[in-house]
Amino acid sequence: MSVHKSPRRLLPVAMIVLSVIVLAQLFKANAQVPATGRVKMGTMAGMPTAGYQTDFTTYTASGTLTVLPDDKKLAWAWVEYDVDTCEEISSGEWQVTIQPNSGETEIGTTTGHLANGDCPDNTYTFGAIFYTWRNYNPKIPTDLFKANWNSSDYAEKDTTNVILIRPISYRQVGPGVQVGNGVLRFHYRWDSTSGKLSDLSQCKVGEYVEYPTDDQPWPWPSPPYSGTSPNNPTIQWIPGVMGKGTDYHYHNPFRTPYKKNAFNATQQYRYECRDLDTTDFPHWDDITIARKVRDITGHGCWVYTVTKTGYSATVAPLPGVSVDDCAQKSTSVPETAPRAAGANELGLSVALSQPSTGLNEPIFFDLTVSNRNAVDAVGLDLGLNQKANLELSITAPDGAVLTRKLPAEGFGASGEVTLAPAGVFTERLFLNEWYGFPQTGTYRLKLTLLDDADAGGTADRPSAEFSVQILPRSPAELERVSRELADKALKAPTLEESMDAASALSYIRDPLAVDSLVRLLQPRSLVENYAVDGLGRIGNAAAIAALEAAQDHPDGDVRAAARSTLGALQRNAQPPSAPKN
Repeated sequence: MSVHKSPRRLLPVAMIVLSVIVLAQLFKANAQVPATGRVKMGTMAGMPTAGYQTDFTTYTASGTLTVLPDDKKLAWAWVEYDVDTCEEISSGEWQVTIQPNSGETEIGTTTGHLANGDCPDNTYTFGAIFYTWRNYNPKIPTDLFKANWNSSDYAEKDTTNVILIRPISYRQVGPGVQVGNGVLRFHYRWDSTSGKLSDLSQCKVGEYVEYPTDDQPWPWPSPPYSGTSPNNPTIQWIPGVMGKGTDYHYHNPFRTPYKKNAFNATQQYRYECRDLDTTDFPHWDDITIARKVRDITGHGCWVYTVTKTGYSATVAPLPGVSVDDCAQKSTSVPETAPRAAGANELGLSVALSQPSTGLNEPIFFDLTVSNRNAVDAVGLDLGLNQKANLELSITAPDGAVLTRKLPAEGFGASGEVTLAPAGVFTERLFLNEWYGFPQTGTYRLKLTLLDDADAGGTADRPSAEFSVQILPRSPAELERVSRELADKALKAPTLEESMDAASALSYIRDPLAVDSLVRLLQPRSLVENYAVDGLGRIGNAAAIAALEAAQDHPDGDVRAAARSTLGALQRNAQPPSAPKN
């Protein structure tokens, strides 16, 4: 006997099957398929995380967002639209499912075009989710949040990995090299957490060097040395976008009678970004720079050695020591770095931004170095910060002749340049770094490119001669220039531009620049060090008052620099002591 199931009994089974299909479709699209039209979801063009677009399907996306502190950044932006008519259907709604630990999210909308190229003439309102990093500790470099985006037809699950933009992977490139006359040079490189050095536009990299005692500035022992005293601590910075730096370890001039001496300085390599605390690079925070002067034979064979991280440079013997004094023992001297380009292969030219300027105003010029060799590429070294190997000879209006070089000691930008056959290198500099031009009239100048190993003698080196006229002091122009440089130092889009403007302002040796320099002392401007230097160069009562106030600055570097600068001003104000019998 056959059994026939009635339609009434089949209905529940059919309903169960249909329900499963509907549930599956709801899981897939979070809504019923649109009855007409071809509907898509799409991301906004230019979105910092990876862009996605899809037909009518559930989609799970993930992306990486690189951020700086307190900089609100778009993480995701989605919209639903009709492909055929380009009509906007919905900007959707966001819901955060896992909150970030180091920052905060904000839900809103933004307008733009589709990333996939659809409907290029249409502007859409996208449902957007933004992220702002709020943790100022660079030692916590990552974050994560998850969020869902929903429209009437789509469900989107997003996971966003957040990486704090900062310099990483600080490393030495090649060995330490003696470049001549007891100078030890190192090359260093670093990367960005984002993989792009250009993202470090709000970061700087530098050194911090402390000397054995608290003297400010620190006096080199005399004898066996003489000359200038460095700031204690010595703090130097360059823009993080450079991705590489050079460190030169020099010595002061030697002074007889020689006597045994040894001292160590302690060095740290560090970085700082806007709204991030200054941080040492891992394993680069306790480096010893050892300098020694000693008699290696006991019979007057005096030598000098500087050593860091297993590399040394030597002056052996010291000036005035005879060969006979060292006959009983020889000293091994590291091979010096060869000069890559011959002097006659290089041309030098100078173009002033303007042929005349008022007293105490900055004087900018463009330096061009050209390769006269039309066949081969050549290399040259402009010295620390691409200018320390430039010597300026000055004939003042009163006939006085002077020679000036910039300090070549410490950490800064590499000066090594490779010129293609018949190629040129151009950079903008300002003369006030070399000389203050303290009187009106016409100055005749000669700029000469030296070599690291040069110990004097410039007759065969590339040079350029030019003149500059200094006009009477213009208070109105000085105030304008100072104010504009301060504005740029505080508001420039990149830290490199800020540092260039702040450096130029720091060389305006005029009381009218004090107020503009004080503006640079605002916390986290990242150019406070230039303000301290500039106030020290002016040194009047207002500048000293500003430096005294800076001893209470929230940044420890600024406090240390202010104390050191005040110490130098106090020392220079004291009359020289009488010679001892």
